[in-house]
Amino acid sequence: MMGLVDSSTRFDVLVTSIYDAALDTTRWDAALGLICKELDAAAAGISHQSFETGLYWQTWHNLDPEFERSYVSHYWSMDPWMPHATRLQPGEALYSESALPHQDLQRTAFYNELCRPFDMQDLVGGLLERNDQEMVTFGVMRRTHPSSFEDRDARFLERLIPHLRRAYAVQERLMGAERAERTSWSAIETLPMAVFLLDERGNIARTNSAADHLLATSDALTSEGTRLKGVSPVAERAIRSLLFGKAGGPASIIERDGKRPLVATALPISGRVEQLDMEGRGVLVVVVDPEQQIAPPTEVLERLFALTRAEARVALLVGGGLSPKEAAQSIGSTWNTVRAQLKQVFAKTGTNGQPALVRLLSKLELLPPNR
Repeated sequence: MMGLVDSSTRFDVLVTSIYDAALDTTRWDAALGLICKELDAAAAGISHQSFETGLYWQTWHNLDPEFERSYVSHYWSMDPWMPHATRLQPGEALYSESALPHQDLQRTAFYNELCRPFDMQDLVGGLLERNDQEMVTFGVMRRTHPSSFEDRDARFLERLIPHLRRAYAVQERLMGAERAERTSWSAIETLPMAVFLLDERGNIARTNSAADHLLATSDALTSEGTRLKGVSPVAERAIRSLLFGKAGGPASIIERDGKRPLVATALPISGRVEQLDMEGRGVLVVVVDPEQQIAPPTEVLERLFALTRAEARVALLVGGGLSPKEAAQSIGSTWNTVRAQLKQVFAKTGTNGQPALVRLLSKLELLPPNR
């Protein structure tokens, strides 16, 4: 009876540690360490594969850094266990011997080039989530061991997976809320470029300080009631074209007397509208004044999309045409690090690949003219 109590208590501790990690991501290492201890394993972690961006990244405890770099940069696409994982339903688990006998595994390049040099050969893993956008898996690995993972290890993991799935969902919601908070109007208010928030009827819902200043000068744009208007017929046509043209279309040039023209672009929004205190769909109109002293592009991206300085730098490099590998070489970083940063860039900017990122940065006038 004492053994059952001890086992139940340890399981409760594991579950508690998992939910603690969802609320504080710095605690994942401790939670994964407890799972390793329970299964007499060397390493454990969560892996994410994006079907939209093609990026793969993972969070593991106690995995040799060189093993992880090699796996993420190359060997994950050769993983002989992955095809079996894709056939699982969310919540299900398997152990490596049931998916691929050791004698077959030992004939693969994956084993001989990656696993064997690091003395890794046994896995038990399960599927947390799979949808059109991503697949999320959980795995636990053993080094060469007197006993291999068995069916009972997979069943134990299946007891944990519902909690891992809920913790992952909680973490994603919290991170989404944090991103939404950082991309709320308080962040837009700090931008040096003029930003107008229009509702789905085209009425001005909010303006930042730079937009208020631009309207006060009245040399190109003005407001008539709640409508954004051009001062001259030419400027008015440019505004109408911007607002009623194709969503996400080209930028509009707004001519003005005695000064260089303004450059305006419309960014349709829907997912973040609630964070901007507006019902329904809308559009952000961003107006750049070439004669204004603009903050460095990295600072603009940090403020507008809550990117870190490193993420903003990667966004500009990749948006400027470099591949992730070339960007990594340019800044003296690892490809794995740049791929992880680029995943965050895509998520925070709402883009789904390099072409979309280039279009966004071009619209914001953050790329050199030759791009």
